[in-house]
Amino acid sequence: MEPVSLSIAVLALCLSIIGNILILVSISAYSAAIRRERETRKAGFDFICSNPDQFKASRRGGL
Repeated sequence: MEPVSLSIAVLALCLSIIGNILILVSISAYSAAIRRERETRKAGFDFICSNPDQFKASRRGGL
């Protein structure tokens, strides 16, 4: 291989590795966001189930 084509191949390999790392980071960030949303929804549901009167009052605008 010529030095120019070899350096292009190495550059392409490095860019491919960086792209794969970015994809993995974005997938893990998305998974963490979904996990946080589920925990928030569960906390809200638990609050409603354990405090139905307080939830109804908060929906009307007062506690």
